[in-house]
Amino acid sequence: MTILQFLAYLAIGLISVTIPTYAISITYLGRETEGTLKELERRRGRFSDKLDELRNRIQHETSTTAIQALKEEISLFEKEEERLKNRLFFLSAKGAVFFPVVFYIMSLGASLYGIVYATNEQVFPTLLGAAFSLFVGLALLWGTLHGVEEAALRPEDKLLPAFTVTFIDGTTTCSFPADTLQIFQILVRNNGEVMAKCVEALIAFPPDFEVPSVSQPEARLSTQPADRVIHGISTRGYDTLWVKLNEIHSTIMKSIPLSDVKIPARQGAYKIPVLIFSEQTKPSEHVLTIEAN
Repeated sequence: MTILQFLAYLAIGLISVTIPTYAISITYLGRETEGTLKELERRRGRFSDKLDELRNRIQHETSTTAIQALKEEISLFEKEEERLKNRLFFLSAKGAVFFPVVFYIMSLGASLYGIVYATNEQVFPTLLGAAFSLFVGLALLWGTLHGVEEAALRPEDKLLPAFTVTFIDGTTTCSFPADTLQIFQILVRNNGEVMAKCVEALIAFPPDFEVPSVSQPEARLSTQPADRVIHGISTRGYDTLWVKLNEIHSTIMKSIPLSDVKIPARQGAYKIPVLIFSEQTKPSEHVLTIEAN
């Protein structure tokens, strides 16, 4: 009974803090809604391009690695879109007030029933029901508080540059015949709402590659061990290419053209870690894949 009484009092206390929590969240809801809708529109455009590319590759290519990599990119787009929608839900009246209060009332009702009417055999199931309802309400409250924290403490993130790195066709996987010299381009796109300043790219090629020339006047190739970990990939022993891109305006791409790149003779998929630096942001980690077949 003591536990049921505790749950009842806790449910009453949580109901009392729900309205003030919503009063805080609603101050950010309008700004978050506007920013999220813009971001969703931008992501859906890129998502549509990825779907078109996937259909094209399925029709014209037999490379399962390239197709699988593209499917993984699409999956990431879908997860990110779901995350953005959830953030709006937790700041809304339904997510911040209606559903939490419903579950708190269910917990309170179950607790009172257990205290007043339940027999010894009914106490444990009633306790489980009260605790579960309270847990769901607390999970919704946590989602709202986390959404408020993101909106309040990191509002400037939406105004910072955000980079994507792809090959010329907009994908992160490219296939070439093994043991050949190839010319290709790497694109760096600024998806943020402001211009990125003092942008530099570090591209790390595995030891099996040869990169003798770079069609970029402000680029340099270093054979010194980089000793970095990018997306879990250690670049020790890699040839690192540094390229100055200077400024990249919002929604604009800059190209890094590479000439006479020697593709490894051994067939397989090779990960190419890429690190993007800018004046306004922390280093942005990316990974490209070159498939030698």
